[in-house]
Amino acid sequence: MDKQRVGTREQVPLKTIQQWGRPSNGASSATPLNNNSRFVAVEGDAAGEIKVWDLTDLKAPPAILKGSRHKLNSLAVSPAGQFIVAVNEDNTLQVWRRTEPEKAFAEFHGHTELVTSLAFSPDESLLITAGRDKTALAWRLTDPRKKPVVMNKSKTPLTSVSFSPNGKLAVTASEDGGTRVWVAGSGRTVAELRDGGFISVSHAHRRFPLNIVFPISVGFSGKRNLSRVNSAAFSPDGNYVVTASEDGVAQIWKARSGKSVATLRGHTLGVRSAIFAVDGKSIITVGADWTVRLWDLCGGTVKLRPVCEPAHEEKVRYGERKRPE
Repeated sequence: MDKQRVGTREQVPLKTIQQWGRPSNGASSATPLNNNSRFVAVEGDAAGEIKVWDLTDLKAPPAILKGSRHKLNSLAVSPAGQFIVAVNEDNTLQVWRRTEPEKAFAEFHGHTELVTSLAFSPDESLLITAGRDKTALAWRLTDPRKKPVVMNKSKTPLTSVSFSPNGKLAVTASEDGGTRVWVAGSGRTVAELRDGGFISVSHAHRRFPLNIVFPISVGFSGKRNLSRVNSAAFSPDGNYVVTASEDGVAQIWKARSGKSVATLRGHTLGVRSAIFAVDGKSIITVGADWTVRLWDLCGGTVKLRPVCEPAHEEKVRYGERKRPE
């Protein structure tokens, strides 16, 4: 594939592998893709339709779900593709079984403001939704008539929710910087992620300044980070959580103790999203500064490898103790 160089960046042309047409109203809702995505759901051309495509068979016709309210905020597909959820503008949720597309089998009412995030448990038995109404609700897909469990009642709107890989824990993030790990499906808090003392190490590269902060058990008492947390996600083994904050920082935490492990600095604007790679050996961050960054995690050393720049790695070593600003 041909590459084009723009300044110091190499851009690889993208190739369209399949196009399924465009809704007549010129806009649509679609499900996000992830490493396990097999199905994608898209708002259909006709009122009340949602099309579900199987990415393993691009030539096959889509399953068509009927009964949608059509005014959708977002769509989501469960990990194995069994369930499709539509989040409507009136903050209700409609749920279909992919194998029973004629009618939604459940409709959930509970949020009073915009649903900002939702997550399915790995076994697809539980759906957790988070909203601007400052609540996280856990819905039983195996018993949709049962009232949801109120997992979180925050002081500010919630921005993110996700499950641990084994489905036993969930993590929520909020606009006031609060991030909590919960027993999934209950209101019991496992940990609240807070800052502690720090050893700070700075490294300046001409294009990518990097500041790694390692926690220590003694020293000055830390203050809770009040910057908005945009996302929170578990590591593949479920032992750690990485958060992305509006202050330009991504931070790694121990999931059950809430202790900070490392702070990744380098983005010049807010970090919109941060996730662990599938093998758990690196973290990918996406920033409002128009950069995507890959952080290699190598036992006490963090390497910054810019995704959109020529290959470059710099090791950052432990340094002197220093109070963070």
